[in-house]
Amino acid sequence: MSAPRFHLAVDDGGEHLVLGGERWQFGHRASRPAETGVDLGFLAPLRARHGYLERRLSLRGGVQYWLIPDPEAPVEIAGRVAHPGPLRLQHGDLIVLGGRLLLRFALLSLDSTSARLSIESSEDCEGARSILLLADGPEGALRIGSRNKHHLRVADLEHEVTLSLQSADVIISCSGGFLRGAALGARALSVPLPLRERLWIEPRARAAGKPPFALTLMPSERSG
Repeated sequence: MSAPRFHLAVDDGGEHLVLGGERWQFGHRASRPAETGVDLGFLAPLRARHGYLERRLSLRGGVQYWLIPDPEAPVEIAGRVAHPGPLRLQHGDLIVLGGRLLLRFALLSLDSTSARLSIESSEDCEGARSILLLADGPEGALRIGSRNKHHLRVADLEHEVTLSLQSADVIISCSGGFLRGAALGARALSVPLPLRERLWIEPRARAAGKPPFALTLMPSERSG
């Protein structure tokens, strides 16, 4: 089974490409994704398969992210030319691929095993400029709320919304319940992956009388 992937649009929080798994190959985006088989494809001066990113867990060092460029593929990290071989990424590193594509790497937080790639050049990835590399399980959960501790900050949210991957499902939780998309009174719902159609979910995250808050989950062009 392929790793989970879908698009996530968050009211006042942007649109993101969400990827599960532990290893992601990146490279040039062909007219058809199946032509290269890459997980992260960009219309940029990259090789068909430029390299890959990998998440590793260490008992002593915790979660680590590594970039492994293909031989002779042009890669720079934090202003340094990357030589062949694994290179550990640090929070805030700027990755330059092919001399033009700019990706900013960030760990979501000290207590999360997930990470984010923000595209800082003109390219996108399947129309998104933010890529969330979500680890499976509650330790990789994406937390949405109004405080500094939240991974995605949205003003005026009264209740935290969390999104986590569990095998072939995405679990969405809100202590305030849901107005739409879940059974009445439910505090969490499970959405099977891969997505086959657009799904609109409305957590009861804002106080009564304020504008509603919604999440939209959409299939990736590579889903299934």
